[in-house]
Amino acid sequence: TTLSNDGVADIYNFQKLNISNGGHLKIQNGETIIFNDSDNLLAGVWSVSSLTLDSGAVLTHLDTVPITSVVSTPGAITLYSGSTINLPSATSIETTSNGSIYLYYGSTLNTLPITNITVGDQSSFMYSSLIDIDIDSTADILIKSGGIFTHDYNVNTKNSFIDLTLNNLTIETDGRIDVSGKGYAGGNYRSNGSGPAIGGGRGGNSYGTGGGAYGGNGGNGGSYSGGISYGSFTNPNDFGSGGGTGSYSPAGGAGGGLLRLNVSGTLTNNGSILSSGVNGSRTGGAGGAGGGIYISAGNLIGTNPLAIISANGGNGVILTYSSVWSASGGGGGRIAIYTNSIKGTDFVFSVNVNGGTGYQNGDAGTIFEGFSPTLENLVVSEPFQPCSYNNYFNFSWDYVPHSILTINNIITTVDTTDQKAYHLIVYDQADTEVYNSNQTTSSNTLVPHIFGDTHFGKTLRWELKAWDEADVLQSLWTSGPDFTTMPHAYPEPSFTYTPLDPIKGTIISFLASPGVGYTYLWDFDDSYADDIDEIVENNSASTAQNPQHYFITGNHDVSLEITDSDGHTCRSANSLISIKSLPEWSEVAPR
Repeated sequence: TTLSNDGVADIYNFQKLNISNGGHLKIQNGETIIFNDSDNLLAGVWSVSSLTLDSGAVLTHLDTVPITSVVSTPGAITLYSGSTINLPSATSIETTSNGSIYLYYGSTLNTLPITNITVGDQSSFMYSSLIDIDIDSTADILIKSGGIFTHDYNVNTKNSFIDLTLNNLTIETDGRIDVSGKGYAGGNYRSNGSGPAIGGGRGGNSYGTGGGAYGGNGGNGGSYSGGISYGSFTNPNDFGSGGGTGSYSPAGGAGGGLLRLNVSGTLTNNGSILSSGVNGSRTGGAGGAGGGIYISAGNLIGTNPLAIISANGGNGVILTYSSVWSASGGGGGRIAIYTNSIKGTDFVFSVNVNGGTGYQNGDAGTIFEGFSPTLENLVVSEPFQPCSYNNYFNFSWDYVPHSILTINNIITTVDTTDQKAYHLIVYDQADTEVYNSNQTTSSNTLVPHIFGDTHFGKTLRWELKAWDEADVLQSLWTSGPDFTTMPHAYPEPSFTYTPLDPIKGTIISFLASPGVGYTYLWDFDDSYADDIDEIVENNSASTAQNPQHYFITGNHDVSLEITDSDGHTCRSANSLISIKSLPEWSEVAPR
């Protein structure tokens, strides 16, 4: 059935809209369908065998009885640019065997945040980050065996790509996310290829064309150069460029598309994740470059050794009768993987960015694999004399990133990321938290902390984790050495004296801070004997708690050293005491 546009914007109202048994409904531009299913005939699941909405068409469910799941049975649900489906309670999308959903750039699917997407056997789901659909960051996506998740083709601008933030993503054996050949277009008879680094050569009178580039250079053809690599190896965010094209209406291969996956939970890949360039065709078409794949996963696992992540370049056409007319291969793409998993243990699949073959092969692209950083040389220390700071400790560590960069099949270990944040927790022997820094944004790898008076004389343990500067990778919790706090507060030597403004001949009384079991040692900076020597003990020193002393004129540094019953000794800062002299006088006879 086709609801055609006769020049009048028609509105059709239905109680129930169920398209089944191979039926097909096409809604053309300007037409609107409204249905409410007030009798709950659909039981919350809207199952459609075949539905097409042209630009400007609108289909709306009034939500009298909520539809929570949209299922495409054999056939396809197709939304062209400018069309809209309104399902205000839907949270789940599914394509069953031989059923597909195609959401073209500029289309709209109004729902609640989608939390589950299932792509069934021999079915497809086409999505772009620039369409109006709300896929929740807590969503789970399952791609079953034979299922394909993809985005639309592009020509010379980034209209369609995949950029998703998810909870979990599972790709079963023979399932795949595939955006191969959906990047910048290859050249054709009428026009050059597209992209920042297209291969040289255009149809009509060209031959020996060059391959497109992205992560690796395109191969140079017999007559035309290949493209030059571009983009970031740590953050792929572009398509592969198209290959050049030769004479007699051949086609240069299109570059690979763009796939960006941020999976907070687990990404399980037992199938394929692909963004390869397309081979050139006919007489002298060069290969397109591999595209971009960015993966950030809390855990990346896969037990199928035949599974793959690939962004290979496409092959150029080799002509056996003329090498100079032969085309070259596209360069490999760019793949960046950030995960807390360990390659070869948690996942065994291969990762490839090979250049395409041709008159000259394209260069391989780049693979950046960022694995969990490690924390090494964990040390706890007391940086100050305990007399100055009680229970003051420094926690320090070395942050060691573990990244592997492969350029043109040459592997290099690189340290490209610094620490962004840390989380430090200290426990007592009963595993009660004594200190918790929480996740603290800081690149510091030395953290001080002063423990309170309630934590004297305790043996404590501590553990630490850290995050990289992209806030993607995190270390495992790592334990530092146990340590013991001070048995108690150290003595705090202080004293007062009177009079505060002494003159020569004045006896000065000193009063020290009291403490049980303390012993005292005074240093008066004075070593001579005088006529009231009996008051002074050992002249320049005293072991009394509250001694008295007599000075001659001048300045004197006085300090006090106190030792507690455990032998902990602290010394006060010097106090400068100035002794004033009496004025000179002489006896004069009266006149």
